[in-house]
Amino acid sequence: MPQRLRASRPQPPQSAWHPRNWGQCTTLAALWVLGHLPWRIGLQLGRWLGGLGWRFAGRRRAVIERNLELCLPELSATERRELTQKNLRALGQAAVEAGLAWYGGKQVERIPHEIRHPERVTGHLDAGRPVILLSAHFLSTELMGRLMPDRIRATAMYKPVRKKPVFDRAMRAARRRNASDALPRGDTRAVIRAIRGGNPICFIADQDYGRAHSVFVPFFGVPAATITTLFRLARITDAQVVPMFFFWEAGRFVIHFDPALEGFPTDDDAADARRMNTLMEAVIRAHPEQYLWMHRRFKHRPDPHEPGPY
Repeated sequence: MPQRLRASRPQPPQSAWHPRNWGQCTTLAALWVLGHLPWRIGLQLGRWLGGLGWRFAGRRRAVIERNLELCLPELSATERRELTQKNLRALGQAAVEAGLAWYGGKQVERIPHEIRHPERVTGHLDAGRPVILLSAHFLSTELMGRLMPDRIRATAMYKPVRKKPVFDRAMRAARRRNASDALPRGDTRAVIRAIRGGNPICFIADQDYGRAHSVFVPFFGVPAATITTLFRLARITDAQVVPMFFFWEAGRFVIHFDPALEGFPTDDDAADARRMNTLMEAVIRAHPEQYLWMHRRFKHRPDPHEPGPY
């Protein structure tokens, strides 16, 4: 008997006019409207909408609360509740920031912001050394891309949203307007070409992508699948790894560059992953309300048979 062919996964409709994509169009229209509000009003509205998440975003709120329980056990129940509320408000603000970053006009550049130590990147670029920017999932990613200095206009990496093709196209187009390019996370050859070509890559390295190409090391004291792709890219390209973090501080948006990590990476992925996680933890502890606690960071466990924490 002939071997049965595996049925290919049906592709979602690509046209914005298809009824299945109208929800995506509505989302993009809302982002366009938010992006054209005066930025102060928009951010205030976003915080108010995010505050509604305490009542209406039960599942996501539960993930935030569980992550805080695991990562910040020293906080009391009242303190974790307050931090969850602040985080939900920051999530709402981040949605408005995305609208501003994608569709806002010149007013976005008038948002108070500060770039700290850009020479820690430009010095390497001027010397002809490739650079990878190491960061964490703070909520203002889109605003960071819009306000990044032109001299350090990084190449963005993204995960394609294949089930939402209209939104995916809009996201890629917006990020390419705000960055030197936007490359899918799995296109390793293109990423290597960009790094070697003198375009810094922004690599956000604190999400659980599964066991492949990961090691389990502590993140806030909890074993977490930590991706090793950054180390491999740095070895192949001989790139300087410059930590970059972005956050709101005293009413001003800050993009801060640390000195390049010395002796990094090594031949020990686990040691490099521990060093990377420790670095990110310190900045997250300084601005915990602005971190993406909604991500299920610990969904994969070292023992596949161990029940997940969520």
